[in-house]
Amino acid sequence: MAVLKPWGLTRYGRRKQQERGKVQPQPDDGAPLGVKIFFAAIGVPLFVFVVLHLAGHGFEGHGH
Repeated sequence: MAVLKPWGLTRYGRRKQQERGKVQPQPDDGAPLGVKIFFAAIGVPLFVFVVLHLAGHGFEGHGH
């Protein structure tokens, strides 16, 4: 069984280093960049599809 460990320190490790005074606090930016790109790649085309469909341009002549 493999264990996936994120790169760098965990939140616990960063907090412990801050308590010892070794590093400055870094803001937690939430999701990694790859996850943000993935959701943007899915969300933007989906949004465009919904807007076009609601505007009456979706599925023109789909059998009716």
